Amino acid sequence: MSQAALASRWSSLCSVHPASGRRCVLFLCLALFAAGCSDDSATPAQDGSDEHSERAVSDSNPDNRLDPATGNAGATVERITLETAGPDELRAAIDERRGRVVMVDFWATWCTSCVELFPHTVELHEQLADRGLAVITVSLDDTDARDQVLAFLRRHNATTLNLISPHGAGTKSMDAFELPGPLPQLKFYDRQGQSVGSMPRPGTSLEAEQIDRTIEELLAR
Repeated sequence: MSQAALASRWSSLCSVHPASGRRCVLFLCLALFAAGCSDDSATPAQDGSDEHSERAVSDSNPDNRLDPATGNAGATVERITLETAGPDELRAAIDERRGRVVMVDFWATWCTSCVELFPHTVELHEQLADRGLAVITVSLDDTDARDQVLAFLRRHNATTLNLISPHGAGTKSMDAFELPGPLPQLKFYDRQGQSVGSMPRPGTSLEAEQIDRTIEELLAR
């Protein structure tokens, strides 16, 4: 009941019983006070609503990270693609990057060591691209795992040139790309596009420090 309605009702009661005027006035004040509190409690709190809205927008776009190629946020996931390519297409991609040091990471989602190394490959791309490093990844997964490979690349924000072998996960891919041992395998090319080696050497394992040292030496040439 509104404050105006309460006042009208209590006024009519007091006019019927004038002897109880002071009591009526007291009851009227209490009733008006109670009605006012009820109105205030019915108003929803607005504090923090803008903050919650902004947080909801941010949470809906978890991939809104800086693109190392442009320095801009947003649309990074859409830029990450996967192209089918054999040795000839890889060679053409390396030639297109003359003037830069090129590292090619041969990997696969079924290779545990590859998956463990991959974040470091992405980190090198992000940190050293402006110094002249170009990174190319070549997946040796089966072609029917293409969606799985692309999801992995996007999850790791791999804005590198990403290729997948048309020969699948068998030895045919290993032979086609002339890989000297099991995955992961890295190949390096100097600024003239000449092959300058690969790692790991047979019987050894890949170490991040060794990769970093090799790239620094090539960049310094």
